[in-house]
Amino acid sequence: MNVNATIIVQAVHFLFAYFVISRFLLRPVTAVIFRERAYQKQLEDAIENEKQVCVHKQEQQKNQWDMFQREWLKHVPLFRGYVKKEQPELGIKKISLKRDVLQDEAQRMAAHIKKRVDYAK
Repeated sequence: MNVNATIIVQAVHFLFAYFVISRFLLRPVTAVIFRERAYQKQLEDAIENEKQVCVHKQEQQKNQWDMFQREWLKHVPLFRGYVKKEQPELGIKKISLKRDVLQDEAQRMAAHIKKRVDYAK
């Protein structure tokens, strides 16, 4: 069996190159890749958590808004021209205005203001 010396030298050179490349190039590169993947996973988890926090805050704000609307409607004064109607989606009363009654009310207020202005002169 005749083995050429260049094949042995090439095999030794290959093993030496493989050792050097794996030791000094591949290990640091794979470590950097794993660190970047871990950092990306942390960012994705943080984004998911913030999304859940935002959804929770929006639900709280919606509940507070509904509660404030209900409380406001409990304490709103009833003037002529205001008619309470049921609001089906919230089950609270909604205020609507009658145009003719408001115009009469505005005319009365204008006359009252005019009297006050004339009295002040």
